[in-house]
Amino acid sequence: MPLSDTDEELLIRYLDGALDPAEEASLQTRLRQEPELQAGYERLRLAARALHWGALNEQVAAARRQHEAIPAEATARKEAPVRPLRWLRPALAAAAVLAGLWIGIRWYDSTHLTPNQVYTRHFINYDLSAQRGSDTASPIEAAYAQEKYGQAYALGKEPNSRLSPQQRLLVGLSALHLNRASEAAALLQPLEGGPFAEDAAYYRALALIKLKRPLEALDLLLPIRNNPAHLYHGRVTEEMIRQVQTLD
Repeated sequence: MPLSDTDEELLIRYLDGALDPAEEASLQTRLRQEPELQAGYERLRLAARALHWGALNEQVAAARRQHEAIPAEATARKEAPVRPLRWLRPALAAAAVLAGLWIGIRWYDSTHLTPNQVYTRHFINYDLSAQRGSDTASPIEAAYAQEKYGQAYALGKEPNSRLSPQQRLLVGLSALHLNRASEAAALLQPLEGGPFAEDAAYYRALALIKLKRPLEALDLLLPIRNNPAHLYHGRVTEEMIRQVQTLD
């Protein structure tokens, strides 16, 4: 499974030595416990080395050009040119190939994903503390807070149940957790004009991705991407847009 954007950024900061001691200790624990995270770390470490060699390649190439240049006075004196450092060429060529290969793999990995992979990469758990509405928790809200998604979904589907916008959002999110993407999309659609419009738009787009309806998902994602004030603007990256655009 591809790394999430958050974990990838965390690993990059780790490689840069930019984590504080608590963050570093927490990440090292996760690396021991999560094989996929460890594999992602190894890939990024390899990429860092490749890019380092690519930069070194350019530096040495510049030095070699200077080394091989025949000064005008040497030409006038018919002096022999300095012998080039041929032994460096195979190593530098290999480094350049490695860097190019890694960049190609990263591009292919980030733009040739299945709908489920795109969904999984960009799904984030909804923060109940960020809800905008009544402070009194309903049974649906209580069930969702305890990650009892089946119970929250069942409560929302009871006959004659009248859901507030807040409750409808949570029932829709519960449907997503239960792999009921079609019902989630239907539940979230009416919310796109109320106090939970921004949440509904993002999660409905994810449901549409899961349903293999990328064009409809893009209709929701592009306005988010183009609006820096949107609650989910930071989640809808250019990379995410490219991934959805490549879906069939």
